[in-house]
Amino acid sequence: MAVDKFNFIVFEKNPDLYEQIRRIIIGYTVRNNTEADIYWLNDEIHLQQLANLSKTVHIALVNSDYEQLSLNAGKEIFDGDEDTLIVFYGSKAVDLKPYFRSRPVAYVQWENSDISLDSVIREIHGLLCERKMIFTWTNKNTRLFIPENRIIYMQSYKGYVDIVTTDAKRYHILGKLDAVQEKLQNKSFLRIHKSTIINLNHMRSVDRTNKCCVMSNDDKVYISKAYYKAVSTLLESWPYQ
Repeated sequence: MAVDKFNFIVFEKNPDLYEQIRRIIIGYTVRNNTEADIYWLNDEIHLQQLANLSKTVHIALVNSDYEQLSLNAGKEIFDGDEDTLIVFYGSKAVDLKPYFRSRPVAYVQWENSDISLDSVIREIHGLLCERKMIFTWTNKNTRLFIPENRIIYMQSYKGYVDIVTTDAKRYHILGKLDAVQEKLQNKSFLRIHKSTIINLNHMRSVDRTNKCCVMSNDDKVYISKAYYKAVSTLLESWPYQ
């Protein structure tokens, strides 16, 4: 069995707290048959190393209580690699939200105990697994990150693509549907119209009379004649009513 490996940066000035975090990470990864490399950075001198390290690191844990230093650390990681999952912990984690709206950042609070920290590591691991398949798109100065399992369907219109997600949001991006489809990794996405891609995991049923799919948010998206024959075999075997 292949062993997953997750690399961590921990930006923490308190050596005792860092040691506690390191011990919990190692214990968690051992119990879950994974491995972890952990890099400890603890002052402003190390900030320039963050951008380079983040290119090979999956998760960055940053103590938010150092205020401007914590913010600078997050920005260095952001500039290093947009795929690193940044996790701010501590009492001021939520205060940093306005600075990182254009990418997924986790904000967690935990009491200074092994049990609490262990639960945080489990939560972070879950977030990372969710991000293994994430749709990313860049328009001008905006970066968009959406876990693919949250996408219900996509529709294009006049050079734009609307992305409808499970959190009742509709993202409007500049681009062609063909280019968007090339970036999708999850095999559950299906083209049912020249302007529509659906996530089969969010398809509730098929209305054969009107040739449309009823999605998990109750939206109806139509299957074109050109695509209906090609997808009918797959729809026959899909578990809907």
